[in-house]
Amino acid sequence: MKHILLVLLLTPLASFRAADTHFTLMPRTEYYTLLWWADGPPHYLGSKGSPATETLCFQSGLWNLALDTKSVRVLRFGKWAAPMGLERAVQPGRTALAELPTVAWG
Repeated sequence: MKHILLVLLLTPLASFRAADTHFTLMPRTEYYTLLWWADGPPHYLGSKGSPATETLCFQSGLWNLALDTKSVRVLRFGKWAAPMGLERAVQPGRTALAELPTVAWG
């Protein structure tokens, strides 16, 4: 009886390992999330000047959202044309953000 129970418990594990699923379970290069200020934070440790905009960006390897925190509205939102790896995402500049469509408010 103990052997039958052991076989019943281990059979799903054996079939799971037999399938070629290890590749699908691995993290991909576009699986990350970033939160950043487009022009720097509005106030940081007693800073004297304020940035040009107060735009907060949420970014992943598949999509991006730019939010104007002063007026609390979405400026840009969209899916990247191709998945973006973290190495490309952390490059300086705003060119990738500028490629996203603007959100129309009626």
